[in-house]
Amino acid sequence: MKPWMTSGEACDRLGVRPQTLYAYVSRGLLVPRKDGRRSQFAASEIEALAQRTARGRRPGRLEIHIDTDVTLIDPSGRLFYRGVDVADIAGKWSYERTAEWLWNEEDRGDGRTWSPQPDVLARCRAVVDAAGPAMSLLDRLLLATTAVAGGQSVVGEHLSNGTLISTIVSALHPRQRDAPRSITQTLCGVVAAGSREPRLVGLVDTALVLLADHELAASALAVRVTASTKASPAHALAAGLSAVSGRLHGTASDATEALFRRNEHRSEVTLEPLIAGRQEAYSSQTVGMPGVGHAVYKVDDPRATILMRAVTAAMPTAKRRTVQAVIEAVRSRTSAPINVDMALGALVYGVGLAPGAGAAIFAVARMAGWLAQYAEESNYCLRYRPRAVYTGTRPY
Repeated sequence: MKPWMTSGEACDRLGVRPQTLYAYVSRGLLVPRKDGRRSQFAASEIEALAQRTARGRRPGRLEIHIDTDVTLIDPSGRLFYRGVDVADIAGKWSYERTAEWLWNEEDRGDGRTWSPQPDVLARCRAVVDAAGPAMSLLDRLLLATTAVAGGQSVVGEHLSNGTLISTIVSALHPRQRDAPRSITQTLCGVVAAGSREPRLVGLVDTALVLLADHELAASALAVRVTASTKASPAHALAAGLSAVSGRLHGTASDATEALFRRNEHRSEVTLEPLIAGRQEAYSSQTVGMPGVGHAVYKVDDPRATILMRAVTAAMPTAKRRTVQAVIEAVRSRTSAPINVDMALGALVYGVGLAPGAGAAIFAVARMAGWLAQYAEESNYCLRYRPRAVYTGTRPY
């Protein structure tokens, strides 16, 4: 085998398009060299990547590579939605504007609001109300989504993306008729004890925009697999919500919020009790604490940097000191980069949102991206059928 491959030869061996090949380069999976004006790739690296994509990296992470026009993650610390850097729109664009961009690649400006479908909303609220207030916000979102999905199975009702999200989020809100509200205002009415103070709404809106999509996280893959079976958008959202409910995904901010609360009145930060209780859960990330480490970013998560800056400017001085002291203690313990779960926990703690608000914000935000992923995946049918490598007792 010759030591170097051209781009065309590398694409043929990997079975991918040139766009995907250079996505591998941007993610640090391949390092090309220049031969005049052409790029060449080490045949050994191409072969290793081909083996990983064919069989996974046993016993570690299974890597699945999918062509997408939705979101680009740069491991050096940047995130783009259809070519737009989130650093340029966070705090400026609304959640609705960002969602419309993800779905249509059209900037329709701010000021748009989506309305729930009244009949479907009534059904969702009945299901959520029956569960009682003790259920977590994230589980209530899942119940509401399942109620929508059930109607789509039975009567085939179709809701636009905006109506679907508005109906699900409004199902968490107390029964009342008032002026149309944005998704962020409606959500703040639930997670902030009814408060819709403009600065608070702005912070939550910034978080929603930053979290709207993140390429092929576990929940996005769950949505894509579901979409490939030709299930409805609501069923795909339910799949995403189920995946995001795991403590290593969308609920990780609950642990970082607890970390801040535990150290609120301490003169010296303590991390050990939380680490000891979660070491096993986080061992797959090679980090013993939440809010640090990431599968893609090699530096601090850009979403964390932007959100933490906004949150620390808004929280009371005493809480700001607690947050800063905890982060300094975390950085002294590990070189792993800070991720967005740390910032989201700081948001919930710093401005006094309801318990579990971080997970709810994460899930509602990600609905925009999931629906973009759903639409893209709808062009394909049942393309996910990985083969297992059997390691059990041989029957023959």
